[in-house]
Amino acid sequence: MSDQMEAILLIAPGSADHFQQATIPRPTPQPDEVRIRVRAAAFNPMDFQKRKVAPASQLPTILGGEVAGEIDEVGSAVTTFTIGESVMTYLVRKTGGYAEYVCVQALFVVRKPDKLSFAQASAVPVVGITAYQAIVTRAAVGPGDAVLIAGASGGVGTMAIQLARLRGAERIVVTAGSDRSARYLTEQLGIASTQIVRYPGLSRADLAAEALRCNQGKGFRVAMDFVGGAMTSLCSDVVEVEGHIVAIFSGPHDATHGEPENDEDRLFDRSATFHFLVVSARAMIGPPPGWGIYGQQLGVLAQWLEEGKIHPPQIRNLGRLSVETVRTAHRLLEEGHVQGKLVMTLE
Repeated sequence: MSDQMEAILLIAPGSADHFQQATIPRPTPQPDEVRIRVRAAAFNPMDFQKRKVAPASQLPTILGGEVAGEIDEVGSAVTTFTIGESVMTYLVRKTGGYAEYVCVQALFVVRKPDKLSFAQASAVPVVGITAYQAIVTRAAVGPGDAVLIAGASGGVGTMAIQLARLRGAERIVVTAGSDRSARYLTEQLGIASTQIVRYPGLSRADLAAEALRCNQGKGFRVAMDFVGGAMTSLCSDVVEVEGHIVAIFSGPHDATHGEPENDEDRLFDRSATFHFLVVSARAMIGPPPGWGIYGQQLGVLAQWLEEGKIHPPQIRNLGRLSVETVRTAHRLLEEGHVQGKLVMTLE
């Protein structure tokens, strides 16, 4: 077996034109790591965000935060996996998914559900863990809850809808900015058209009124903001007294509107809770004893996927590992309005 591999390197920050393909040495796993032969890798908005601001001191680098593949080698201290097992993982401590092989600490890795293809499995870790932490950990959605999900047609929203249902939510209301998004929500996720808030052209007040109408005129105990901007304001306007907002983008103080419309004031008046959710924070800033939560939560999701209680996001396979595939993915993500997840395959 060759000790080289193909990878897509980012050689300078900024443009997607700064990706180039290269033949580089295969990584060698540390004692607590496994090496995965990548069969599929998924793309996330964080990829192009990292591309734009990558420090020159850390270049060249390999981006890509989630993969599925086969265990190719195990470190000397690893006892939980054997060579040949099919797995999926969130590369939260160090990226590297745009390559034929990647090494990752075993505690972040789980076995791939048999019923999922490698492409489907690669699309689960980031959005699955994010949705799990939003729905289960932060907001503790339960039976009878009314949940608003802004950005529901994306990967995180796709998983959040399913987890909210699994947790017994009574009513799920979602937002859509286009006919394409609305069709995805109805056809792929079973959301009734009467539960979809079409926001283009609506004022802030009208948008809130439309969301409340979809919830029989009542506020929402839980509001999920997977978009930011105007959707943060919407969540702030419709969350009920002592309700919860979970946001993965901006916070309640939004510079796009003035002090009289400050979201913080509305949340204060309602005694509502605003949860910032940066799914990578525990691994990047927190102490090592807390890192195991990623594998634990991904393992729960894998079990639910195997049992058919939830399903992976809809995927769009952009092709095989290449500079053009990576550039296309980054362009589509920057344009926004991606339904489900974008992936590439290496099989």
